[in-house]
Parts: sequence; structure tokens; C-alpha cells
Amino acid sequence: MSITNMQILYDLVLFLNTLNENNLIYTLKYIFKTQKIKNDYYEYHKLKLIDLIISKFTQRKSHDNFIKVIPLILDYMNTSRAVTHLMSVFSKIRLSLSLYFSLFEKIVLNKLKHISPHYLCHINLVMNNWLYLVHI
Repeated sequence: MSITNMQILYDLVLFLNTLNENNLIYTLKYIFKTQKIKNDYYEYHKLKLIDLIISKFTQRKSHDNFIKVIPLILDYMNTSRAVTHLMSVFSKIRLSLSLYFSLFEKIVLNKLKHISPHYLCHINLVMNNWLYLVHI
């Protein structure tokens, strides 16, 4: 996939409100199937698109289909990370996932534990329960 296609795809996801969850999940899976781009500048756009899709699911507060894709996102980040300027984008994706997790009730969080239990860690505060994404 070329950088031009990635930018067009990013703009489509950003501005089209008619995209349903299945389209977004298909886009994510397609991104994961493509090879890691050698040039980090182009890889940046790929990661930016992943973060945008996570944000879309966060805005919609939907979890049915997206929960199944979360392990793919985490695996991709673990295999693609390197000590480059992209570390900030990886951190942004982790923060977006943490925000996504924080919006759901315990019932949904229990489903998440079964899918990727070693990435989740509960930290109980005085009045609230917060869920943080932990990289192991």
C-alpha cells in the first residue's frame, strides 16, 4: 500500500460518518496484513490511522466487534516497535486504548480479560475503578 493510499484511507475514515463498525474493523485487519513500511515516515501514517479507528470506536462506545480486534492491535504494536520517533505514536495508541477501556462497565471489562488477560490491570482508587493498559 502506498503512502497516498494510506492518506486517502485516513481522510475517508476521518470524514465519513457513514462507515459502520464492520468497515472499520475490515480496514484495521487490512492494515495489519500489509507489511511494515520500511520508511518510518510512511509507517507513521499507518499508525495514525490505527489510532483514528480506535478513537472512532471510543466515540461510538461500541464494543461488540472491536473487542476481538484489540489483541491484533497489541500484537502489531509489540512486533513493530523500534526505538524511533514512532514511540510517541505507539504511546498515543496505548492511551487511546486506555480511554476506550475506561468507558465500559465491569461486564464488558470481564469479556476483555478473557480475550487478552495479560494486557489488562485493574487499579482501584478510592471511589472509582480505573483500567490501565499495561505493556508486558
